[in-house]
Amino acid sequence: MFAELVPAQISTNITYPWGAPFYGFALGQRQYVPLSSSLYRVTVPMSFENHAAFNVTGNIRVRFYDSADSLLAESQTHFNVTQHSSYANELEFIVPFSGERSGYFEVYFSTELFEYGPMVIPFG
Repeated sequence: MFAELVPAQISTNITYPWGAPFYGFALGQRQYVPLSSSLYRVTVPMSFENHAAFNVTGNIRVRFYDSADSLLAESQTHFNVTQHSSYANELEFIVPFSGERSGYFEVYFSTELFEYGPMVIPFG
């Protein structure tokens, strides 16, 4: 009966540490290796740090475009990065021969918690 006469409210403030799960995401210098007179294998180093307070698992999909906005190739990789650690891998693309070495990448992130993209990274 007494509880109904005196209004009460309880609240709390919880701080949750946050950090960027793809901190410093970067695609490095492309390496071109001829496979034939019409095709190249292009490898691209990829790296980032997981500054989040949780593990990040998912897929990264990267689309490779030339300067005329033509899709040349696509690559995808799975990742599982523990909290506060680094990740490094190489992406591989098979692209038609072209004397042009400029264009851009579209990067898409897909995890259990969120999806993001495209992040556009120009090169050349």
